[in-house]
This record gives sequence, C-alpha cells and structure tokens, in this order.
Amino acid sequence: MFGNEISNAVYILGGVLSLDQCVAADLNGDGAVMGNEITQIVLNLARGCVQEGRPLTFAHDRGQEVTLTLDVARSEDGKVNLTVNAAGGLGELATVQLDVLYDPGLLDIGDPGRTCRLDERLRGSHVLLATLPQSPAAPEGYRRLRLFTGDLSFPIQTFADGPVFHCTFQPVAGRSGQVVFGADRTNVGDQRADTFRVVVAGGEFTLEAPPVSEPTPVQVCAGDCDGNGQVMGNEITTVVQIMASRLPVSACPAADADGDGQVTVGDVTKAVLRLARGCP
Repeated sequence: MFGNEISNAVYILGGVLSLDQCVAADLNGDGAVMGNEITQIVLNLARGCVQEGRPLTFAHDRGQEVTLTLDVARSEDGKVNLTVNAAGGLGELATVQLDVLYDPGLLDIGDPGRTCRLDERLRGSHVLLATLPQSPAAPEGYRRLRLFTGDLSFPIQTFADGPVFHCTFQPVAGRSGQVVFGADRTNVGDQRADTFRVVVAGGEFTLEAPPVSEPTPVQVCAGDCDGNGQVMGNEITTVVQIMASRLPVSACPAADADGDGQVTVGDVTKAVLRLARGCP
C-alpha cells in the first residue's frame, strides 16, 4: 500500500475516477468504494496487508444507529444553507459519507469544492471531498451532491456528535416551491472501519420567491422640462411647440402630463397652472 493509492480510492469514492483505476479499493467487492473502506485502506497502509489487494480485517456492522439530520435555513442574503449533523456516534465517528439529493430546478450548488465546507471542529484532522458524481444516476428531478469526510492518516482520529458538513445553495432565479433534500448511499464508520446503521431526518424547506418590488412612482410637475421643481415661461413655450408638433415630446417629457404619449391643450393648461401655482 502507498499513499497515492489512498488518494485514488478517495477519488473513486467521489466519482472522480472510475473503479477500474484501482479495483482493490473495493474491499468487499460490491462494486463501490465507501467511507469505511477508506479507513480500512489507511489501516492497511499503516499495518500492512495480509495479501496484496486484500484488507487486513473486514468491516462489521456495529448494530448501533447514527442519525444524520439535514438542517435547512435561508440566510439574510437569500441563499439556502444546508448543515448535515450526526448524532448517536458515541464519540467514535471516523468517516461520514452521503449523497445529498437536491432539485437543480430550484437550487444551484455551483462548485461544491467551494460552496461546501467541513465544520470548524474537524478541519484539523479530517479531509473533505465534495463532488457532483454522474454515477449512479440520480432519481428523476434530482442531482447528487456527494459528501465525504475521513482521516487519511494513522492513527485515525474520531469525533463526537455535532455538525459535520455545511453547504450553501443559490436559489434559481424566479423559482419557488417545496425543497425536499434526500439522502442516498449513506455510510458512517468508526476508526476500525466498522459501520453504524444510518437513518436520515429533516431536509424539507419551503423556498419562497423574493417579493417583487413595485417601482416607486415619480411625481412629474407638468411643464417642468428641466426638472428643477418650477415651471418657467420658456418651458411653457416649449410645451406649446410640442403641442403644435414643432418639437418632439422628448424635448420636454414633463409636457405630457397624463403620460399618454402626446401633448394636448389639457397638458398645456396644466403646465400654465404650475407656472402660476408652483409644483407640488
């Protein structure tokens, strides 16, 4: 075993490399590389393999249950924040892996290597892998976001219950609806590569479209061509010339007091009244 083989195994887990790049990374021969197998590979690197390409020991189901909770909230800037919390690990969590299923018609994750991060408490000992694998195909209407964390050095460090992953999604412009995050291919292991049973909770959120701001009506003073808040005699002359079709309306938009696209006698009268009484 060599260090680069651990890297290859992690990339196979994330869907970056295909399994044929390192078939031995699939320790139990089920056609996939999971988080607890990464732990076993690290153990093999530290302790040696019984035989080339085979694990030193085989993983066992601990029979204990870990709950992964998908907590969703919207930030002040309108983004959707997803936090994956783990509970029930008895302080013996070494790896956590899951595929988060999300609706790309409502949410955009962008580059998950930038928009996802490990919780602060894990950054000193564990690594993060966040990818958008194409295989296996996601259920219709969903896309996979694969998240994995583990300690790739020996001795393998464990961590207690609490937040594990944080990801930030950008809502798709103009879209709203019920957001339902799903979870697939879950795998939680300890420092011996044994696995916990996993249940998933949470993940529902109502995405409301941002309110459309109505434009604030701008009060126009009839005949105030230069917009200085008062109507002068020369502006009345301009208004009259527009009415007579000697000037375009664009020469003084305020001449069109009722906004119908033309200047009539009524518009001239309103301008004259503003000359006498002032603008509101």
